[in-house]
Amino acid sequence: MQIPTIQLRSNGLLCIASDIHIGAEEHAAEQWQYTLDYCLENKICLVLNGDILENAIVSGSSPGEKLLTQSSWPTEQVIDAIDCLVPLAEKGLIAGVTRGNHDARTRREGLLDLCQIIAHVLPGNVPYWGIGGLVRVKVGSSGEEYWGVIQHGKRAGVNPWSEVERCFSLFPKAQFAALGHNHYFGFKTLWSIGVDEEDNEVLRPRLEIRTGSYLGRSDYIREMIVAPCPLGSPLIKFDKHGTDPIVDVETLSWPLG
Repeated sequence: MQIPTIQLRSNGLLCIASDIHIGAEEHAAEQWQYTLDYCLENKICLVLNGDILENAIVSGSSPGEKLLTQSSWPTEQVIDAIDCLVPLAEKGLIAGVTRGNHDARTRREGLLDLCQIIAHVLPGNVPYWGIGGLVRVKVGSSGEEYWGVIQHGKRAGVNPWSEVERCFSLFPKAQFAALGHNHYFGFKTLWSIGVDEEDNEVLRPRLEIRTGSYLGRSDYIREMIVAPCPLGSPLIKFDKHGTDPIVDVETLSWPLG
């Protein structure tokens, strides 16, 4: 598998949005539109990191319960997603698309990958990364390279960081790992000890990022006893000179409720 490259604008800004849940009754449409407008106005590249759609279908356990939390059908959700993403895609500001567990329902049951379709029909040849994984990030035409992991995630355990930390074991090159799925919004720094070119000991940060959501306290979130978290998406600032990335979880953040 070829490692995708995210080519950022000179501002070095990347927004990672996951768990948008377009079509859910508790979808935070106003906040989601604000994020899209903010990225467009400030020329910020956006990664769509899974669960773009609510995508409740008649399958699996308790399908009726899933359908009852949905305000529009999956076909309408796909159309709504495409419509709101076109302005960013036309400016080349959508860096890539991954799929989440909600998006994958149609893929599992009917061999229809809705995220791949969304990426394919958007203008600008938006790349589809499947479940995601290791990515290269570059700023400008001659800037430094950064390495990270971007994928939706799978688990929603008590510790929101354990799955992110597993990424660093699997991808030792990664300087950051950004996962969604559990709707947790925040970041922390994990420090490691390295050696510079002159054999001096140096501390190196690795950023653990949970990429938030645009879904309120829906019934199944309450049932899973997921802790309330702010809505929104992280912004990551990269520098062409190779300084450590900076994570902003304040600019695109809203209190839940």
